Amino acid sequence: MLGSWLCLAISSSLSSANAGQMTFQVQLIWGTNGDKPNDPKLLEVDPKLRAKLMDVLQWKNYYEVASKPLAVADSSSNKLRLSDKCEIEVKNLGAAKVEIQLIGEGNPYAKVTQKAVPGEPIVIGSHDKNRTAWLAVVTPKK
Repeated sequence: MLGSWLCLAISSSLSSANAGQMTFQVQLIWGTNGDKPNDPKLLEVDPKLRAKLMDVLQWKNYYEVASKPLAVADSSSNKLRLSDKCEIEVKNLGAAKVEIQLIGEGNPYAKVTQKAVPGEPIVIGSHDKNRTAWLAVVTPKK
């Protein structure tokens, strides 16, 4: 599923709204230059997120495959399965800093460590076949 990886941070720095525990909304996004398949489960990505993704990535279309909440206690980690082939692990390093690892088909593909800004997405992803990509968008909640 996942080939060469890419990591990018659309945000810069952060503060935790709840000392000790951080909460996130996590989306699995498919990026493609092709037309939308006839699959009612694929949702158009929010226009604001789409604009941010298009500023830094090459694909014309972005579809949400899954969206799930995630909470991670201070100095702890939590895994979240986004699909049969994709999961992420988020570690709360304290002081509003997180480490996010993308895991595809049981193999680690990418890792990013940074401050998390409430409301600002952190994107981690990998290229896939047919010039498409899979992205995990991890947005800290306010």
